[in-house]
Amino acid sequence: MTISNTDSATLSKIADSMGVSFSLNGILLTNEEAFAPDGGLPLFYLAAHDICGELNNMPIGVEFEYGTQDLFGVGASVSDSAQSVRLLVCTDALVEFIDSELMKAENNGRVIDLSVLHARLIRENPNMARMEF
Repeated sequence: MTISNTDSATLSKIADSMGVSFSLNGILLTNEEAFAPDGGLPLFYLAAHDICGELNNMPIGVEFEYGTQDLFGVGASVSDSAQSVRLLVCTDALVEFIDSELMKAENNGRVIDLSVLHARLIRENPNMARMEF
């Protein structure tokens, strides 16, 4: 299993089409950086995994490794067995996150801080190791 550059590119294009960009601790990221396999992409896989957990644990073909040197301390590897389902659910997680953040009054235009998603996922996933970033 490997990380999917196809998923990364697709989610980046979706964010582009929605007219949003991401930051991390005040530093503006390109959408390619935000969805990099060693950056924010594992966060969206984890959010998708959480959604599927609510749907009778439907598999999305992702294995997680916590405490890695990846940007947010979680790495992911994927199989091609559930690529369409994984991408569909990741897209749902992305759109939900964007919509929820854009509704907040303190949001800076259409720039969304990925540390917000990271913090939310830590609360929901106690096994997730918090790395300094």
